[in-house]
Amino acid sequence: PYQVSSVGQLLRLSQNPLEWVADTYFELTGDIDLSETSQWADGLGFSPIGTSINPFLGSFDGGGHVITGLNINRPTQEHTGLFGYLGSSGLVENVGLEDANVIGSDYTGGLVGYSLGTVNSCFFMGNVSGGSYVGGLIGFNEGSVVNSSSSGTVNGNGPGSSAIGGLVGDHRSPGQVSGCFSSSSVSNANDFVGGLVGNSEGGIENSYSLGSVDGVYAVGGLVGYSSGTVEYTYSTGSVSGDSSVGGLAGVNNGTVTSSYWDTNTSGQLTSSGGAGLTSPLMLLEAEFSGFNFTPSSGDWYIINGVTKPYLQWEEQGISLPPIPGDGTLASPYQISTPEHLYQITLDTSFLSAGTVFELTSDIDASSTAEWFFGDHDGDPLTPDTPQGFKPIGTFSEPFNGFFNGNGHLIRGLTIDQGFNGYHGLFGVIGVNGIVENLGICLLYTSDAADE
Repeated sequence: PYQVSSVGQLLRLSQNPLEWVADTYFELTGDIDLSETSQWADGLGFSPIGTSINPFLGSFDGGGHVITGLNINRPTQEHTGLFGYLGSSGLVENVGLEDANVIGSDYTGGLVGYSLGTVNSCFFMGNVSGGSYVGGLIGFNEGSVVNSSSSGTVNGNGPGSSAIGGLVGDHRSPGQVSGCFSSSSVSNANDFVGGLVGNSEGGIENSYSLGSVDGVYAVGGLVGYSSGTVEYTYSTGSVSGDSSVGGLAGVNNGTVTSSYWDTNTSGQLTSSGGAGLTSPLMLLEAEFSGFNFTPSSGDWYIINGVTKPYLQWEEQGISLPPIPGDGTLASPYQISTPEHLYQITLDTSFLSAGTVFELTSDIDASSTAEWFFGDHDGDPLTPDTPQGFKPIGTFSEPFNGFFNGNGHLIRGLTIDQGFNGYHGLFGVIGVNGIVENLGICLLYTSDAADE
């Protein structure tokens, strides 16, 4: 693939439509700072890659790198974003945008203005403003959006603004949004306004939204107007509007399955589809009928009684090797890595009395300082920050097993989840729980902890 590692090379890509053809591959080899684009083209900023005449049909792999400081200020231009127009064979994946500001006309998104292709494992953090069909990540989508997110603000720029969404503005069939979330606040829009998707006739599954939503007609915490399918979703943000306002959906003429909204934080007791739950119930796995919480192979995780559901892919950078042993006295579970410790938090059966663990060596847990990117606390004001290790055992599900450290040390453990309380390697140990022969060195816990 073509190697992209500098501002100049990204600029070259934006200015050469002959390189936007199918079967052309680009790879980002490092982070790129585009803050200088605010001074480009007399203030117009970066020129989007791909147009309606010459869509981007190739593949762009960000390699997990981040582009910061993107500036686009083209209020009269349609198809605006880092990629203006993504054709049906176009693919953008594994790239993040931070501290970005994107202003366009219709079909404006932080990453892609108009998409017929595939967007996979991408995120956008910044501000987006446009006319109609405006989204934090994608303005108009008729393709596939998978395992991606947005945070910041999304605004319509006039009284006629329509189809404005935190992640996607206008989502059309046969498009699919799967495994995505948005904490973007959405405002200054007229109709079809949603925390995740403004207008949807496509499919939305295993996704959630956290940001506030404000509009006039067809305003919903997750989706403003839906004539498609919505399943295994939830929303928590505040929702306000003049008519057809719902906690989850403003207007629903499609199907809604196993989807929920927070009646307390949304300020809405009704919705055109979905089931309302109070804030305490939003923390309980049993309330989310249909959600797949199977550890490692499902779609969702939840710390029962502590967090709302979040997507398994959000646990970035953590591979989960199997734990040797069967948990008996004769064959204890053998713990030798931070990932082994983490797996204890995923399966409540590990917490039960009679389950035996044995530390087989010292563990360097310094990697936990970068664990758990995502908005797990449900607070849209604090998205996308590392929160470290999740303590073993909660007040509702304490650790009642037997953990023998065998005289070993766990070094460099980070726990930064001040909203939870009960912080330590073990959050809560029950009456049958035993922890012995274990040392902890250089433990960091948030000073915001409740306990």
